[in-house]
Amino acid sequence: MSKQKPTIPQGTRDFGPAEMLGREYIFDTLRRVFKRYGYQPIETPCIEQLSVLTGKYGEEGDRLIFKIVNSGDYLDAPLKANFDFHQAGASLKLLPLISEKALRYDLTVPFARYVVMNQHLLTFPFKRYQIQPVWRADRPQKGRYREFYQCDVDVVGSNGLLSELELVRICDEGFQQLGLDGVTLRLNNRKLLEGIATHFCAADRFVEFITILDKMDKVGEDGVFKEWEEKGFSVDATTFAQLKAISALPFQEALPQLRTLLAAGDNVIGNQGLDELETLFGWIGMRETSSIQIALDIFLARGLGYYTGTIFEAGTHDFRGSILGGGRYDNLTGVFGLPGVSGVGISFGADRIYDILRDRGIFEKLKNVGQKVLLINFGDAAQLKTVEIWMDLLAHGIAAEVYPEAAKPAKQFKYADQAGFGFAIVIGDQELAEGTCNVKLLSTGHQDTMPQAALIDYLKLTMAVAP
Repeated sequence: MSKQKPTIPQGTRDFGPAEMLGREYIFDTLRRVFKRYGYQPIETPCIEQLSVLTGKYGEEGDRLIFKIVNSGDYLDAPLKANFDFHQAGASLKLLPLISEKALRYDLTVPFARYVVMNQHLLTFPFKRYQIQPVWRADRPQKGRYREFYQCDVDVVGSNGLLSELELVRICDEGFQQLGLDGVTLRLNNRKLLEGIATHFCAADRFVEFITILDKMDKVGEDGVFKEWEEKGFSVDATTFAQLKAISALPFQEALPQLRTLLAAGDNVIGNQGLDELETLFGWIGMRETSSIQIALDIFLARGLGYYTGTIFEAGTHDFRGSILGGGRYDNLTGVFGLPGVSGVGISFGADRIYDILRDRGIFEKLKNVGQKVLLINFGDAAQLKTVEIWMDLLAHGIAAEVYPEAAKPAKQFKYADQAGFGFAIVIGDQELAEGTCNVKLLSTGHQDTMPQAALIDYLKLTMAVAP
């Protein structure tokens, strides 16, 4: 029998101990920030009913949902229904017959489903955080994976813009605590985008209009205008150029010019969006942010179909693509039978943040050198004392291991170096007889001999200042 080389699906990754140290740093840091603002944890299944997910992300998003084929004889249903496999559009019509479930595409739609199913158990406004993986049938490339983690915070049951302000503060504090500088948070409002679509007589096809606009970073302005033309939209290039010029201005200067531009035809929805942005930017300006720059981007669309108000997107100068996104959604719970419950949230893209922190060398500072202890195992009577001291160290909260067998000291020291231990403790026959131990600081090679009874205090003091 030939041996098959094992592989993993494209767009997924294994994470060893070194990578997990960095990932857990991200999760733990953001979790602390979320809790500080009063958010509570929940989890939802990785598998959702396909009907729960479809129709929430727009046409392109629906195509990227990982569908799960029904177990058993999945072709039995279409055969019993005399399904014509050769009819036009057969693949789309076949899907409901052979697939009832899917891997979740994001955490927001499952959260809305959770809220509806558990509404009688929740106190509104309900604030939750959720750190779990999601899956998208996307084309893998740098910074774009098929399986990745999202770190979400959402609040539902309130229409107040103070929730948006809180999310801006969480964004700022989260990136500051992660040590990730150079982040720009771009803000816009879907109502303003509706106003722009109305100005170009595209209000009746708003989602299609902004889905094309959202491709600006990928295909450029010419590509957007070409697709608009192909889809029958008539966008005046001169007016669009005015919008581009306004978009480059600070918010305080952009606002009055946008009001003037959208005044024609009594553009109510556009001015509602401007009112909300004016309020939010006014509150943001009350305190300087510590780690992020904040800018208005009137072309920011966030293609997901459920956004209705403020939208957020963050990125850095050294990474192409967003590392955070989110927005206000007024109608998402309504599609599950609970209308009138507005929500807003943001999602930190943990995998992209990890890649940036790794490339910047920030994780090098996280290595736990100086905080782990290896007790060298000499076997026989010394081993018993070594095990006793090991259990004492653990009881005092000191991370420690005993080498599992009495191997040559050189082999054990090599393991300590490669596994990132900061200290090696030696108790041989002589130390056993004298009631002492040798402690070696592996980063420098410095060695101290001391009474065994003094070891714990020595380690606690040394670890407090170890590099």
